[in-house]
Amino acid sequence: MPHTTFDPKLHGFHFRNAFDNVTLFGKVKSQGLCGGMAYASLDYFLAGIPVPTHVESDFGAARKAPPEGSRLYKYIYRRIVDSFVNHWEQWMNVALNRWFDPVKFTKRHLPDLLGRLDLGQPVPLGLVKTTKLLDIKSNHQVLAIGYELTADGNSLTIDVYDNNWPDLVCQLTTNPKTIASVNETVLGTPGDTWIAFFPLVDYLVATYTVQNFGEFPAHWTHLDLAVTDPNGTVTALGATPPATLNTGAKLVFTHTEPHFGPEPGIYECRPRYVSNGFRIVLPEVTAGTSNLERVTVVPPGTLFQAAEPEKKTPARAAATKSKRPAARRSR
Repeated sequence: MPHTTFDPKLHGFHFRNAFDNVTLFGKVKSQGLCGGMAYASLDYFLAGIPVPTHVESDFGAARKAPPEGSRLYKYIYRRIVDSFVNHWEQWMNVALNRWFDPVKFTKRHLPDLLGRLDLGQPVPLGLVKTTKLLDIKSNHQVLAIGYELTADGNSLTIDVYDNNWPDLVCQLTTNPKTIASVNETVLGTPGDTWIAFFPLVDYLVATYTVQNFGEFPAHWTHLDLAVTDPNGTVTALGATPPATLNTGAKLVFTHTEPHFGPEPGIYECRPRYVSNGFRIVLPEVTAGTSNLERVTVVPPGTLFQAAEPEKKTPARAAATKSKRPAARRSR
């Protein structure tokens, strides 16, 4: 059973998705901030940062989630906006396409989902309950963390962190050949039923830290991330404004790249700074740091396709690791 190391008891938020309804873009109401919680929990996991330990009782008698205006609320809210902006086409396909077929839709996305889980990557997952635009708030977002496929390929169980159920592993069960329905269970008890699901991914999140170890201020025109694709082409991702870093000071660079990895292969990521027109790779200064991360992009669905050898799924490239490069240091 392919399973990631994401554990809802350790890496998930310890309070429910019990936020007051908010309005996205002034038009669409969201039933809580499920997408923001799924994305944010994955952010903490990938960064190796412990998730906040807050529980429902910390927010006051009238609340069960961080109040509007708090730092955690703002961060989770920003991430649900990201989840809609990055996948607006898929959500609108569900709500506005009169020929939308939930079975075909799910089957098209299933190899990508299972391929990522095969490689140990947790995957944000959109769950579809309705295709009615005015009822879009009934849809949901969770984090897929593992799966089990029976030998005959007739039953698929996907383990998820569902932010409506903190500290628990919930299950989505369906027949991947028919996908007549997707049934959720919580502690063995039947829960919601969904008509379709799809992964909310295909991006790279990169973070590195720069520190001035010198005796005097350091200067650069900008910082960026140099990505070398399998063909040897180098692309600069992200850029910071010109800056001065005082002695001992640190600066954190973070960049999210949608639709990363147009073709399979190994991508090399190196943090750089630009000074006097020269691009210079940040050196490794202290023990335990690195100035190189490799991201492997492969055709998804390896194990899923093996279970159904008579059906060939066209290979589609997918970023198999949304991985944050390890901390780096500058001189």
